Amino acid sequence: LCHNGGTCIPFRNGTEDICECAPGFTGAKCQYDINECIVDNGGCHHDCVNTIGTFYCRCWTGFELEENGKHCKDIDECAVLNGGCSHRCVNSPGGHRCECPPGMQVNSGGRKCVDANSCAADNGGCDHVCEEKLGRFYRCKCKHGYRLGDDKKKCHPIDPCQEKKGGCQHHCVNENGRARCQCFAGYRLAYDRKTCVDIDECQVQNGGGCQHECVNTYGSYRCRCRSGFTLAQDGRSCDEHLTGCQVANGGCQHDCYDQPDGSHVCKCRDGYDLGADGKSCVDINECTVGNAGCSQLCVNLPGSFECQCKPGYIMTYDSRTCEDINECVANNGGCQHACANMPGSYECSCEEGYRLAEDGHSCYDVNECLVNNGGCSQLCRNEEGGRHCECFGGYVLGKDEKTCMDVVTHRKQLDDTLDIDSNSIDRLIDSIENYPGDGTVRPVTGYSFAFSRLRKGFCSSDNSSCECLPGFTGEICDDMCPDGRWGAGCYYGPMCELKCRMDCHDGRCDPLYGYCVCDEGFYGDNCDK
Repeated sequence: LCHNGGTCIPFRNGTEDICECAPGFTGAKCQYDINECIVDNGGCHHDCVNTIGTFYCRCWTGFELEENGKHCKDIDECAVLNGGCSHRCVNSPGGHRCECPPGMQVNSGGRKCVDANSCAADNGGCDHVCEEKLGRFYRCKCKHGYRLGDDKKKCHPIDPCQEKKGGCQHHCVNENGRARCQCFAGYRLAYDRKTCVDIDECQVQNGGGCQHECVNTYGSYRCRCRSGFTLAQDGRSCDEHLTGCQVANGGCQHDCYDQPDGSHVCKCRDGYDLGADGKSCVDINECTVGNAGCSQLCVNLPGSFECQCKPGYIMTYDSRTCEDINECVANNGGCQHACANMPGSYECSCEEGYRLAEDGHSCYDVNECLVNNGGCSQLCRNEEGGRHCECFGGYVLGKDEKTCMDVVTHRKQLDDTLDIDSNSIDRLIDSIENYPGDGTVRPVTGYSFAFSRLRKGFCSSDNSSCECLPGFTGEICDDMCPDGRWGAGCYYGPMCELKCRMDCHDGRCDPLYGYCVCDEGFYGDNCDK
């Protein structure tokens, strides 16, 4: 196997094949890159840059590569916009410089010529501020806190604290060339900002924190106790020989009460019982007695308790009673159809013809035609939230909206009455010639309508065309299905050889009726919902 574009050359007589490497690579399998820059700098005039399988030459700043890709030639910067110079531009190998006429010099930018004896020329040589007079250099000045050096150009920082501590009584701090005075602890700076005056801690610190008396001293203070007391180790509080509750609260965890006989007793706060040692306090678990009055959950707390509610409930104003939350009030509980509130919860339900989805909130259509053909004796069409029964050509749907009756069997003479409802009359399918009358239908008892002739179709919803009943075809539905075919649109043959009339996306086609039978979870004419 040859790498990096190498060519394998086979050898005979059992010898091993060899690789013929592409330029820039070497090795038995052409796996190594050749660094062309090692030998004679790759022939480059300036820099040689090695890359995988090859190399290239690179020129220094101010030079450009010639057409041979190896030699470098100087770029004449003065040829383009005079090299940016305001006066004379002098080209040099790899660069250029700007020159000025006598009496002028190049400014700090190196391009523009300015008066040699002005502040524009290198700020007049000044460290800080350059001043001009009549357009020419006058003198250098320093910023505050600096002094001008002997060369009259350089600026040196001034330490104001070196001479007499800057006039400060205690400490002097140099801040950007200015003297700032500071005082020792226990003193404050006077109005002159230089001298220091003693701070009377006994006045400004609420008695210096002393329990009894405070005595001011220069730069400090001390605490003093009244007769019968001694100063404690903290230097502020005063101790005396105490008894009972005055010493460590009498050892009581909570409250201590002195008694007339010189003894003392311990008492606990509400929510606690006194321990067996008569000093410690033990928390009372109020939840163990009558659930502390909580209607649901009781949580014991140190010295108290808290009533809490289960999910689906909310605490009332008495902080003990839990009241059911009616989740159905807000956005119908998220239910697509019906929401039923329950103690501590709620439940979604669907209208007839729908089934609750796995999310417990949304509803999807149930294909009633999948079970026992929806109860239809012939054709069953699934609809959103229900189903609709249909009949083959020559049949009419009965009053039960499920059973299909043979029209020929039930046809009557003109003086007879056909006992079917209005929907059945609407769907009455047969040619007028099959009836031994003139084709006129008279009003039926219980209905306030009549038909001039038996209908073989009905108008579309927008009254733009005729929609033929099963068994009929043509622009006005006056032609019978040809070739012995039958059904809606004449789609079906006697041997069920025609393909399904619909594209069943997620289901299968019923070969007899030509409608889609949807799988669980899908609905619609094409099982695409």
